[in-house]
Amino acid sequence: MKKVSAKSLNDHDFFLQYQSIANDNEENLLNSLKIPQLGYDDEQANNLLKTKTFAQIRPEKFSFLKEIFLTFINPFNLLLIFILVFQIVNYIMTKFTDSLALASAVIILIMMLLSAIISIVQNYKAFRTSKELQQLVKKTAFIIRNGATKMALINEQNIANLVTKVQKIEAQKIVPGDLIYLSTGDIVPCDVRILYTKNLLVNQSVLNGESTPAYKTILNNSTNKALFDISNFCFMGSSIVGGSAIGVVVNTGAATYLGAINTELQTIKVETNFNIGIKKVTRLIIIMILVMVPLVLVLNGVRTGQWLNAVVFAVSVAVGLTPESLPMIVAANLTKGSKRLAKQKVVIKQLDAVQNLGAIDVLCTDKTGTLTEDEIKLVNYYNVNKINNPQVLKYGYLNSYFQTGMRNQIDNAILDYKRVNYTSDLKDKYQMLDEIPFDFTRRKMSVLLNNVAKQEHTLISKGAVEEILAVCNYLDNDGDILSLDQTQKLKIIEDLLLLNQAGLRVIAIAYKNTTNSAVTIADEQDLVFLGFLCFTDVVKKDVEDTLKLLKKYGVTMKILTGDSPQVTTSVCTQIGLKVDGTLLGEEVDELSPEQLKHAVETTTIFAKLTPLQKAKVIDVLKSNKHKVGYMGDGINDALALRKSDVAISVNNATDIAKEASDIILLEKSLAVLEHGILEGRNIFGNIIKYLKVTIGANFGLMLSLLIASAWLAFSPMAPIQILFQNLLYDFSQVAVVFDKVDPDFSQKPRNWDTKGILSFTFWNGPSVTFISVLNFIVMGIILTSLGTMGQIDYNNPENVNLIYQFQTTMFTEGAVLHILMIFFMRTDKLNLFKNRPPLVLALPLLAIIIFVFALPFLPVVGSWIQLAPPPVIWYAYLAGGVLLFAAISMVIKIIYMKIYKFWL
Repeated sequence: MKKVSAKSLNDHDFFLQYQSIANDNEENLLNSLKIPQLGYDDEQANNLLKTKTFAQIRPEKFSFLKEIFLTFINPFNLLLIFILVFQIVNYIMTKFTDSLALASAVIILIMMLLSAIISIVQNYKAFRTSKELQQLVKKTAFIIRNGATKMALINEQNIANLVTKVQKIEAQKIVPGDLIYLSTGDIVPCDVRILYTKNLLVNQSVLNGESTPAYKTILNNSTNKALFDISNFCFMGSSIVGGSAIGVVVNTGAATYLGAINTELQTIKVETNFNIGIKKVTRLIIIMILVMVPLVLVLNGVRTGQWLNAVVFAVSVAVGLTPESLPMIVAANLTKGSKRLAKQKVVIKQLDAVQNLGAIDVLCTDKTGTLTEDEIKLVNYYNVNKINNPQVLKYGYLNSYFQTGMRNQIDNAILDYKRVNYTSDLKDKYQMLDEIPFDFTRRKMSVLLNNVAKQEHTLISKGAVEEILAVCNYLDNDGDILSLDQTQKLKIIEDLLLLNQAGLRVIAIAYKNTTNSAVTIADEQDLVFLGFLCFTDVVKKDVEDTLKLLKKYGVTMKILTGDSPQVTTSVCTQIGLKVDGTLLGEEVDELSPEQLKHAVETTTIFAKLTPLQKAKVIDVLKSNKHKVGYMGDGINDALALRKSDVAISVNNATDIAKEASDIILLEKSLAVLEHGILEGRNIFGNIIKYLKVTIGANFGLMLSLLIASAWLAFSPMAPIQILFQNLLYDFSQVAVVFDKVDPDFSQKPRNWDTKGILSFTFWNGPSVTFISVLNFIVMGIILTSLGTMGQIDYNNPENVNLIYQFQTTMFTEGAVLHILMIFFMRTDKLNLFKNRPPLVLALPLLAIIIFVFALPFLPVVGSWIQLAPPPVIWYAYLAGGVLLFAAISMVIKIIYMKIYKFWL
């Protein structure tokens, strides 16, 4: 039989191995586990520990130094490091006098640090998730070290003797083949095949997310292929709610199912939509630099003959092409969005999660705890005719009220039902004489009550419909007591199946009058079948409205749950979610990769899923080019949360789910999801606006420098002017954070599209180049003769002054056009007054334009960056050029939107 390794993450393999072991007799069990015997003594166990290696779930170590190093080694940061080094070298070569180079270096360093902090925080969050999961590993266990024990001897007669041999040992010293004793309150420390049990009730919510405990038996009576439905297996991390058991250890540590999840959590490296987008943009910028910079270097070097200056100029062009303020713009946008959502009581643990939330087109969610509260409610109290009958409700209430055992969700739902109020006089009207507690063999419980006024004794039983029906010989038909024949029993079973298919949880109520003052299990016979109590999950408030809003904004919801398809379908009906298809966990594993890729597109409900199957569905959706959000609250959701583009948990989630999440909703209402999605899309709108305008403007200006380098006998702009202009752009773009986004932009998910950036750049960038070329003609031919000179005599002060004037016009015009591009291209509206820029954006940009016009007339600053006042007549050309640029921009916008059907 194939042994599942710690690194194996296939649920089907786990199921095949454990299902086989669950059905093995003693001989086959020894062969399957590759052990010589059932149970060891201390010496045998210690020898095994010395001779064999059993992988444990060990704490993962987190190295901040390693993470910092890995964070800085990415394409965009390497590009920024290159620019940083260039600026520092430039500062040193100027004998520490070029404060502009120093300022640029400091700004770039700050931007890189911001980006690095975001990445390191994300990786540390993954480490914390894994660490939280490791806390589930029980540190000690009760092991029977009595040597070899035959399976047939592990029975009721010998149990007391075996329990006396129990030793408390460290969990890491458990070995496969050990006999383990489990009792109420224990956390299971390994995967166990049960050999003996007494009313064992196990909470498996760690693994399947369902709070209803599972009843475990000696024999495997599971008829489906769901791993956690194997009825004679206990899984590491689950907890014993009631009863006791003895079992044989199957797997320990990293080889267990929970260990496999932990291994996967440690190895997951998820690239979110945001990170992928930044990488795409970086590649685009690098390609543009690799194409343009060598051309500028060669043309400028050949034309001027000053190769050292040409190198500095070419590197300055590379700086000019790089949107080095991108990390700052991104961080500022994300921080602003996080603060807005904080007011909605939404905790943003990872800044880029805000943008990722806006990008999702599929939201996968667990059912329990996210769409529903972790409780059920009573909805119907049917008699045998499926009509609500107060007598059914009353008897159910009396049973739950007087029983003295542990109250479960069903008892609470009955007692909290708003249409009854019996408590005021129950103690006066009824007296409990005796009870038969619930156990998982009978699957029912009974109370014997005395009606004080009538002095009548009534035994009231409630439990599983099949078990109640088996002890009933009569039925109550609106007060008429009739014999219960086989036909009527089949009708009741048919009604039960229909109710179950409707997603309702159903129990039965039966009774009989008696003269006894005490009862035993033998008295639970000849009962009168009274009716059903039907329960459903409590749906969270605002879920239905949130679902409508998600659909409006282009987000499809899918349910990934460990619960049954019937119950999940019922919840979907309550919240108004149309169910297009249902897929079970076992089917997820059986489908081929291609079949599953198709199935996830046409399926709404994924039911009876394990944690690994949830993660598998997320992976397949992402491979289909979807941007996937996942909302969950349990430990079983940790893998899916980590695999998703954006992980969301709710206020009552487990610590592990919160650690694995990017976003935590503190309010029970899910309506804040709408605010989060819109905020994310607005943030993306401003980021993409910055990128397209900046790259387009930089490309246009650098293209004009490329043309000028082939034409002019001098550098069209001094390197210090390019750097200073770039610094002004960086400051001007900060204001974009406060811009508004067109409402129609937020109506559907938006993704990083480098082709869109490229087409925007190639359409709009040349308009800047065209105006710049006109400036060459005006300043190089019409107003001066610089454009016609084959060589420049730099010893002539007049020529130097003319060059300064020419470069000043290039500097001024470029800065003005770049800032005007923000005004003209920030919206797809042709009438810019329909979406006027807010003052917080307009005023800083206007202030920078005024500063640019004033620079040539400022003696100290002007001479520092080699500027000189241009001819007054040139300003008339600039005014005309600006008007022409505005007209060209509007025409391009019309044509572009007709071709591409979108703007930003």
